[in-house]
Amino acid sequence: MKEISRFGPFALEGRLGEEPGGAVYRAIHVAQSRMVAVKLFNAPLAAKNTAAKQALVQEMDVLTKLKHWNIVGCHGGILEEMQGCVVYEFVEGETLKELLARRDRLAWETVVDYAYQIAAGLECAHERNVVHQDLHPDKILIAVDGTVKISDLRVDRARNPWCASSTRLTIERAAYRAPEQLADTQELTHKTDLYALGCIMFEMLVGHPPFVGDSTEEIVRQQREEQAPRADGIIFECPTWLSSIIEQLLEKDPAKRPSGAAAVKFALSETTRQVAAGIPPTTSAYGSYVTPQAQREQDAARELIKLAQRPARKSQKPAGGPPFYERAWFLALCLLLLIGGIGTWLLWPPSEAGLLRNAVAIIESKEGIEREKARPYLDKLLRLYPQGALADTAEEHLKLLDMESAKRKFEFNVKYGREPKSEAERLYKQAWDYEQFGDRLAALEKYRGMVNVLADGDEDATRLAFVNLARRNIAEIEAKGSDNDRLEFIESRLQDADQLSSQGKELDAKKVWRGIVELYGNKPEFQTLVERAEARLHPSGVANVDS
Repeated sequence: MKEISRFGPFALEGRLGEEPGGAVYRAIHVAQSRMVAVKLFNAPLAAKNTAAKQALVQEMDVLTKLKHWNIVGCHGGILEEMQGCVVYEFVEGETLKELLARRDRLAWETVVDYAYQIAAGLECAHERNVVHQDLHPDKILIAVDGTVKISDLRVDRARNPWCASSTRLTIERAAYRAPEQLADTQELTHKTDLYALGCIMFEMLVGHPPFVGDSTEEIVRQQREEQAPRADGIIFECPTWLSSIIEQLLEKDPAKRPSGAAAVKFALSETTRQVAAGIPPTTSAYGSYVTPQAQREQDAARELIKLAQRPARKSQKPAGGPPFYERAWFLALCLLLLIGGIGTWLLWPPSEAGLLRNAVAIIESKEGIEREKARPYLDKLLRLYPQGALADTAEEHLKLLDMESAKRKFEFNVKYGREPKSEAERLYKQAWDYEQFGDRLAALEKYRGMVNVLADGDEDATRLAFVNLARRNIAEIEAKGSDNDRLEFIESRLQDADQLSSQGKELDAKKVWRGIVELYGNKPEFQTLVERAEARLHPSGVANVDS
């Protein structure tokens, strides 16, 4: 696809993914300063086709109404001369495919959590008759806060003219396609997505899809003809009940699969609740967890246990027997001593000084988010030595890490025009805006007011991090001196803007004028100066939305 830097109102910043005939970009809505994900697709002459434009409008009307925290939100679509795009919310994180490439496979508890969230998103889509039809790990996003989101939902994908690339069968897609979808002999239903969910759950547990092969044809044959292996037959720690849920999702006959995504959600939540309560899970919302095949495997396992528990036959060796160093009791004693020594070494708690030394080494040698690697050592120190001599020092280091983390997230939100996530961040931004504008006295007042309001309260880590950031900024401003006269300062900024305008730097001048209006517009004592700035912004006396 031809590389472009602008499409409609969007400035394209970098590719997030690519497929034949289309690509996904991280982009900024220029007018709104809003970060989004833009999926471009080829649409030759579509802008002149009234029917095509109307079809996209109707599809976008459906997708924009799919509001669920486990679905990537859709903001609409555009058709131009040769290309079209669908605009989605930007999710900071990674795809499940990328996660599995790093981790190989996931713990069964994580699989249950992710599967529940995927099922919740599918339930919302299916209630509105939207079937994904192309669900695989690259279409599952894992946000930085652990939220799982289904991406790229479309309406009637198989017949949708803008989804031609996702209907092309490849090895990667064949691994998650239901038999009826591969046969293309019947109308596809929500059961198709449930089959794909079973494939994804299997891969999260085992590290690969249930069917693999060297060609698309081989995988298609397996999907249509072979029974998928049970996950608990491959991964020892996989619970039988979870493997049985996956087995039912992977039934060849859609009628034998769970009735819907809601049933899958219920099964996952109910069984985990029973496991937490110490109750062996036996039945689900849609049938027995223990299939005949699983029962046979359990019976065979019991027989093996019985064989293992039988007493060994007496030895036919001479009465004298082997020497003592070959006798079982001596070898067992040596083994116990070895295990005890290793266990003592492993369980012996690390020293307080050693934990702090490891943390400080990381903090002093790393930069940015890499310094977070020191946090586990500090947390462990406070857990093992809460009253230790170095506990206060560890807490100070943790405060600094919390401040750095809050500042990174704050700068990210500012960069991409996101609204503050908390009251502490909102108050901090008000003060920070004044500081960036150059009015250190106003910034100092705002920072001090924020500390007075938020300093006493619960032990919320985010709130405390922003309060500590404000305190640090107060100290820096006071060290520089902050006795500037406000009226003189604003007057000087107006003169700076006039000079920029006379040099032809109109956009830079407008930033200053607009800053004066936004920061001081509600303060009567500066009204005359604010009116001068407004007059520069709108010389004709009429506000311009593009100014």
